[in-house]
Amino acid sequence: MRILVTGATGFVGSAVVQQLLKAGHRVMGLTRSEAGAAALNAMGTDIQHGSLEDVQRLRDGAAACEAVIHTAHGEGDHGFIPLLIALARKTVAACYIGDGLNRWPAVHRLDAANLYRLAIEHGAAGARYRAIGEEGVPFKDIAEVIGRRLKQPVVSNLPMKPPSILVGSRCAQAWTARPQANTPKHCWSGSQHITD
Repeated sequence: MRILVTGATGFVGSAVVQQLLKAGHRVMGLTRSEAGAAALNAMGTDIQHGSLEDVQRLRDGAAACEAVIHTAHGEGDHGFIPLLIALARKTVAACYIGDGLNRWPAVHRLDAANLYRLAIEHGAAGARYRAIGEEGVPFKDIAEVIGRRLKQPVVSNLPMKPPSILVGSRCAQAWTARPQANTPKHCWSGSQHITD
């Protein structure tokens, strides 16, 4: 199958591309730069020059493929963990709220890439699949990994006012989620750990 992938050179998108190529699919990667085209060429994909704002190029790429996977993100959208890393660098400490038992549902990019492939190969039209490898990673565990990698202290900021970024993103809540039972062919489960 030939598949158009947006964000094909990004953190998640590149893992999706590798998963698709490994399974024998042809991939067309959307790129707006020569550096992106070189990276796609090195991965062994077809190249569609254009951007998300270029609707006609998107239509042309989609028309030449049997499926489309959208992994691109918008300007300033850098994901949750990079946001916590930036906050730790700014405050010179990896922080968590209270006892750190509040949780965040997570999936490793390699597991998400595998689910993208399975959804394309076996999924039902119009279905939604949740890529949840871990029902809820305690924020203290996330902070400990960030602190270890940045060589910074790991602290609870309970006595202090929590940074607005943590309160604004509802990090103080104990969020958990479970994968749906209707994953493609009931054959997907996460095997990577987000804190690895």
